[in-house]
Amino acid sequence: MVTSISFFIAGHQDDALLFRGEFLQTDVNTPGARVVHIVTTAGDNGWQPSWWQAREAGLVAAHNRAQAPDQYPTAVRKKFHRNVTVYDTPRWACYFLRLPDGNLRGQGFARTGYVSLVWLRNDKNRRMKAIDVTGNVPDSTYSWADVQATLRAIMNHELAKLTQNPRPPQWFNMADNVASTNPGDHFDHYATTQAALLAGATAHHRVLWVSYATAGRPANLPAGLLAAKRTLFYTYADSVHAATGMGMDYFHNEWRQWGPKSYARVARVRAAT
Repeated sequence: MVTSISFFIAGHQDDALLFRGEFLQTDVNTPGARVVHIVTTAGDNGWQPSWWQAREAGLVAAHNRAQAPDQYPTAVRKKFHRNVTVYDTPRWACYFLRLPDGNLRGQGFARTGYVSLVWLRNDKNRRMKAIDVTGNVPDSTYSWADVQATLRAIMNHELAKLTQNPRPPQWFNMADNVASTNPGDHFDHYATTQAALLAGATAHHRVLWVSYATAGRPANLPAGLLAAKRTLFYTYADSVHAATGMGMDYFHNEWRQWGPKSYARVARVRAAT
């Protein structure tokens, strides 16, 4: 029986782990709760496919670690308006749209033709295909409206699992898309939240986290939450390191900048009566 759902919607595989990961383990182990993690881009950084594939597997490993006993789902392609890869268990699910990483300011990368979520958002006539697809495959080619429709289809699929009627507002965790409160963020982060809000997240409670700007802020996580967050992030990091050989200094640097911090604003909606 699912009585509550915590959505984590992010542009890249490690975003929620770095900026809101302290609550993921708590949420997935709360009786009756379910965690739904949606990642819009492949997080490829313009590199070889082995990089984004390892990052995806690393996030799944972190979710495995979050729940005891561990779950080891296999990837399945399912139609949610567009074809999406999903790893599904009774307590959590990870959805991957695998769209091209848009680079820091939405300029894209040469390897993927300089496309990005922002590129889509700024011109409704543009299309781009998921990074794991070759050729003209309509069910894996997205417009900005398709991104929204796909997120909406996933949300509705998951919300239908709630046992309450009427369904109360759930919690959506995402990067803050307002530059004044979340300055200097990756444009994929901004665009992902914008798409989620347009897809229906405004009907629910939102936790809008600060991302890169936390590097200049004081550490503020208490010991218990810090330990939970660190465990999940380093489960991800160890998995990616083992698969790619990326030096652990890369991950240590990310953790030093952002791991011990957690800053967010909360937007609540009134429950239906």
